[in-house]
Amino acid sequence: MVLSRLYSRIRSGRVELLCPLISSQTKNDIRELHFTYRPDPKTENAGKTEKLNMFQAINSGLGIALERDPSAVIFGEDVAFGGVFRCSMGLRERFGADRVFNTPISEQGIAGFGIGLANAGATAIAEIQFADYIFPAFDQLVNEAAKVRYRSGGMFDCGKLTIRAPCAAVGHGGLYHSQSPEAYFAHTPGLKVVVPRGPIQAKGLLLGCLEEPDPCIIFEPKALYRLAVDEVPIGHYKTAIGRADVLRKVREEDRSIGRHPRGSSHRGIRRRDRGDGAGGVLPVPRGSRSTSHRMGYPVPLRLRTLLRAGQVAVSRSY
Repeated sequence: MVLSRLYSRIRSGRVELLCPLISSQTKNDIRELHFTYRPDPKTENAGKTEKLNMFQAINSGLGIALERDPSAVIFGEDVAFGGVFRCSMGLRERFGADRVFNTPISEQGIAGFGIGLANAGATAIAEIQFADYIFPAFDQLVNEAAKVRYRSGGMFDCGKLTIRAPCAAVGHGGLYHSQSPEAYFAHTPGLKVVVPRGPIQAKGLLLGCLEEPDPCIIFEPKALYRLAVDEVPIGHYKTAIGRADVLRKVREEDRSIGRHPRGSSHRGIRRRDRGDGAGGVLPVPRGSRSTSHRMGYPVPLRLRTLLRAGQVAVSRSY
């Protein structure tokens, strides 16, 4: 009865439905999601390289992992067909349906299955199709995977478990395809959380995570899958986990500006640094992270790993 009356009032126009107004600043932030990616410098002693975008670099890393480790398996929703972002494209044909296979639509089940495989000694590489849907697996990852070594007195561990999850916004993903949930997991002892900023790091961090003694979650900014292109080493290499790239020291005048990541300070820094060629500083628009070139200008620090080691690197950059 109550719902019926409310519906009648809405239809009669006596209830005004208000939509939030989009400010000019919000529009500017949305426009700036379309940015210019700045490639990483070529890695020293990298050997032979090839020009790859980020999803191709991840595909290369996954292929190397399956070649080097007979126990490695890849699973998730639609990964057998290449995945929605094509990161596992062609791997089932190369390595067989028993090593690259689809799962039911159950993130809790994907995580639980991966934990079991890792405890049994297999290298489990799981994909959560979108990071927004990782929350049903939160209990499995936080209360099981992260704590199994402590719980078993060191008899078992999930060090061979790696979770991949496309994250962040692309400008049109809506509420269930735009989230960045890494902070929920970064505060969990026993988990390692990494965010690559481009193809070189994406492949190196993936291969590094597979050899870590702790379970790892890789949040991959999906806006970079095709946009970010680097000269990526063809062979096996690892990007160190727990270390950050200090691009340059923060200048004295930048310290106060870094506390105000939006508005005139944000735009002023970009205008100023276009002149001296030094690149941008700490400000990143609200909802972004300083772990990637989200807005097309370099920040002084790329955390890569969201751990205390990252906090130490932040303090040393000042």
